[in-house]
Amino acid sequence: SIHLESIEICITPADSNSYLNDLISNWAWELLKRSNPELELFINVSNIPMYEEICCFLLPSLPLNKFKIFLEKSCSKNFYKICNLLLLYYNKSLTDIRFHLNGYIEKIDEILIEVICHCQNLRHFHYTGLLFDFEMVKAICDYRLNYIKSFDTISFRPRYLSKNNNLFIQNMMFQYRNKLSAKGVNLRVNLPPN
Repeated sequence: SIHLESIEICITPADSNSYLNDLISNWAWELLKRSNPELELFINVSNIPMYEEICCFLLPSLPLNKFKIFLEKSCSKNFYKICNLLLLYYNKSLTDIRFHLNGYIEKIDEILIEVICHCQNLRHFHYTGLLFDFEMVKAICDYRLNYIKSFDTISFRPRYLSKNNNLFIQNMMFQYRNKLSAKGVNLRVNLPPN
């Protein structure tokens, strides 16, 4: 018999509007998961800011390991709902999360911390977008150092840095990089060009 090892699903605006009648049912995902217990699923969402257009793809039985979302438009209420759905259904299965929120101007730092703290098997976390409170990155580093978590990569790519924030990040990197590296964690903060 043939066993699936991985599936990658890319969801774009055209997909969310035209394939709603052809979605795989929750029951079918459950059967697939039972017959392929090692199956890894990667969902890549691109430019679908509305929760209603994404949630129909995120069924409880998905064996979701990796989730990436790229958004140009800003709508924090919808992003919070998406994150809460990830936490509700996939907090034990997610190992890799990538948020690329280029158009966001609202503060979403709290939900980022919630995702990191509640996804039990998270190994890679990448965030590209606006950060309001750079203490959040420090809090995540402290969390990884003080609690048993399996992070391999913590990566932030802030869209904008003031001189004060730039200095804060440099000091924080000096303070945490070696400590985290000793635990096998790759901490990256990619500074935007001046």
